This record gives sequence, C-alpha cells and structure tokens, in this order.
Amino acid sequence: MRSFSGYKHRTLILLIVVSLLYLILVGRLFQLQVISGTELSEQAVKQRITSSISRGDIVGRDGRSLLDSRYVWEVEVRLTERESLERVRSILAEEERRYGKGIYEILASQEQVIYRGISATTAYLISQENLTGVSLLQSESRYGSDSMARHLVGYLDSRGTGVMGLERIYDSVLKEAGKERPIIGLTIDTRIQTGLEKILDENMAKGAVVVADATTGEILALSSRPVFEQDNPAPYMQDSEQAYFWNRATRGSYPPGSVFKIVLLATGLESNLVDRETMLPNGLSISGRSYLGPDWPLLDEINILSAFARSSNPAFIALGQELGSKKVLSMASTLGLGKQVDIGLFAEEAAGNLPRYVDSPLAMANLSMGQGDLLVTPLQMAQVMVNLVDGVEKPLLLVRQVKDSQGIIIEENRPITGERLLSEETIEVLHEAMVRVTLDGTGTAAWVEGYGSAGKTGTAESGSNGAHAWFAGFFPLENPQYVIVVLAENGGSGSKTAAPLFKEIADMIVQVTR
Repeated sequence: MRSFSGYKHRTLILLIVVSLLYLILVGRLFQLQVISGTELSEQAVKQRITSSISRGDIVGRDGRSLLDSRYVWEVEVRLTERESLERVRSILAEEERRYGKGIYEILASQEQVIYRGISATTAYLISQENLTGVSLLQSESRYGSDSMARHLVGYLDSRGTGVMGLERIYDSVLKEAGKERPIIGLTIDTRIQTGLEKILDENMAKGAVVVADATTGEILALSSRPVFEQDNPAPYMQDSEQAYFWNRATRGSYPPGSVFKIVLLATGLESNLVDRETMLPNGLSISGRSYLGPDWPLLDEINILSAFARSSNPAFIALGQELGSKKVLSMASTLGLGKQVDIGLFAEEAAGNLPRYVDSPLAMANLSMGQGDLLVTPLQMAQVMVNLVDGVEKPLLLVRQVKDSQGIIIEENRPITGERLLSEETIEVLHEAMVRVTLDGTGTAAWVEGYGSAGKTGTAESGSNGAHAWFAGFFPLENPQYVIVVLAENGGSGSKTAAPLFKEIADMIVQVTR
C-alpha cells in the first residue's frame, strides 16, 4: 500500500510539473505571437531592408516631437509577375478582412504596383513567401495621424523641401546631414497642445486658439482650423473656400468686435478721463444713427465697469468720441496691434490693420465697437492680453533653440521683459472690469471653477456668413499663469461660442498640468 501510495504521489507531482511547463510554453507562445508579434515581425523584415530618418525634428519644450513620425511599410510588385501579384493581393485582402485597415494602391509606373500602409506583420508574411518580383520597403512617414500644430510646423513638397511653416523657414537646417539630427526646439507644451487639438476637433470648424504663458509670453499651444493631412496635402489644395493651409492664428485678420473695448478702457484710464465711478450714456445717436445699450431706456446711463461687463456699445462709442482716434489708435499700437508680433514666421504672420486716422464721428463709432477698417489676428490679441496681465511688455516667443546637424546651438531665444506700458492703477481697474465680464457679464460661460478667470467677449460682424466669436482672457485670477485667445470664425456669439471654449481649454490645462 505504501509503495502504491508513493507511486500516486510521484505521478501527481509529475502531472503538476508537466502542466506548469505547458502553461509556461503557452504563455511564451502567446507573448511571441500576440504581444511581441508585430515587433518580431518588424525585426525580421528589417533584416531584408534598410531605412533611415534623414530630416531634422521639431519638438516641444519637453523634447517630444510634434511630427508623430513613424515608419511606413510598402510592397512593390512587378506587373509581369502575375502569380506573385495575385498572392500579394490575397495576403493584403486578408489583412483588410481581419483588421478593417485600408491599403492604398499606387501605380508607380507601367511596370510595377506599390501597396503602401501595410502592417509589419503582413510585411513579414509576404517576406516568407519568397515571391519573385516582390520587394519590401520601409520608409519614414514624417507626419503621423497624431501630429500637432500642423499650421505652425507646415509640410514638405514631393522633393522633401519645406514649403510652409517652420519646415519652410528652417528648411536648410532641417535637411542638413551630420552626426546628429537637427532639432528645432519650441516653447510649445505638448500636453496642452494635444488637449487643445482634441477640443478643437470636436468643437471648431473654422478658427484658431492661442495659449501663452502669462508670465513670460512663451507660446504654449497654437492651433488653427480646419486642418490638413501633412503627408497628403494635394486634395486640400482644391478647396479655396475652406483655406486649409491658412494659419488663422497668425495670418487670419478679423474685426475684434467688443474685445477692442479693452483698448478704449485702457486709453480712458491712462488719459485720466475716466475712473471706476464714471457714468456713460447707454443710448445715443451719431450722424443720424441710433445706438442702444442693454436695458435701454430703463437704463439711460450706465457705470463704466457695468458697460464693459455688459458690452454697452453706446457707452464706449461716447467714450471714443471724447478720447478721439489719435489717442485710441496710439494705445492700440502700444499694446501690440497694427504690426507683426514677430514670432519668427515672417510672411506667415499678418500685421492686421490699424487705421492711420479716423475721419468722421461715424467711423470713430465703428472703431469704438471694434468694427470698420480695424483688423487683428488671434496672435496679436494674445500679445495684447499678455501685456495686460501686469502692464509690462512681454513679447511672445515660439522658438527656444535651434541645433544643427553637428549638435551646435545656432539660435537661442529667451523670454524678454520690456518696459511698463500701463500704470499699475490702470491694470487694477482693467482687471476689475474683466472679472466683471466673467462673474456677471457677457462672459460668465468662461468662468473657471476653483480658479476664476477674466477677459472680454467679442461678437464681430462679418457679413452674410455670420459673426466672428471672440473671447480673450487669462486665468487663474490670483497670479495669472495662462492667456487664452479663442476666435471662432463665423461662430456667432462670443458669449455662447467662444467663452465656453475658453473654459473648456482652461479646464483641460488644469488637468494636464497637475
């Protein structure tokens, strides 16, 4: 009995050991085939080809690439090899059936066909067939589906030459060959940029957003809509109405609407013409045209801070008439309008339009409402808001550092603090007015819970396609860190469209920077 019992015990142990070995083997096979399959397939195919990344990179402040570069697999088949062609098509059809992944076919010539976009696993399967007339190639796709700030970065033409954005401006540096890969280092925070891209994909058809560091002027995120595919720009060139390649953040010039009331209020305060107690008319007539404010005629006069918060046009038209165009236009120029901000984009940055003079009371009324000949870019409004955080000039900055192919720093830029533009007393009243906007005025939808915010809405008339929606502001209220400017082209009301986007972007920034 003891012997039989010992035999059963040894048999049980043996079964357990065999079972464990089997489980380990199955686990290893699962790892090889499922988890590491793509990696191993890629390694196997790489033995048959060569590939390289030849052009420099464009990165954010954390060193993360904005390009989302990746390798693309291609299979070339000579058309004369019919059996090989049919076999390749069969393998690719199976990939599409299993993964629902599109493969595009490009006829390179009358002699061969190229299938681009195949997976590494499929490339490996084709390589194992040893087919005649079939070549596997791996090349870099410079831009992936998650590339960021596409209008800033730009794209390349068919010869690999930069034709837009930083790709064009730094083309000679980026294409240098050397011991190291050239690097264009930007101030962009890729966490904020990634979050911004997602928000705009979901909420904006046309327009732009600029996010800047309120303390330094460094641009943390910048995006324009609509976007284009950088690695396949040709189809987007046919649609002039959408203007896919137009960087609306830096080149789009728009009337600012009531956002311009910031400039008028700053001018009045600096001229000692008004203070926080000043009362202004809430209804008036200029050259036979009537302008009526909120709650008129019950409210025939309105406090200047309430007029700002509720965006009373007649109140600021009256202020503009008293100030005169010379003072207002001078202040607009001082704060950053009417000239390029100059973040290194050269011709891809517009100067907007600041009239040299205004020749009639009616034209001055239009200017006071941010209409008429006055045009600004979202980038310019970001510069204005950065300057208004503390009244000190802080030029916007985009390019931090440029390294050439030898690893040598050939360009380095640091934030600059300029002269005081507005008195501390003026800044205090301006901030009070902008807080009133988000607390109980036209911009309550821009209030950031737990942090607060301040700014100004704008609804700028633009003709039959609908008004442009603006919100320009900063947050948090205590020690402001971020300036955000939102422009929704033909987006309607600044209160209903731009202000909620400001809040959503601010909430995202809070989340990603924790």
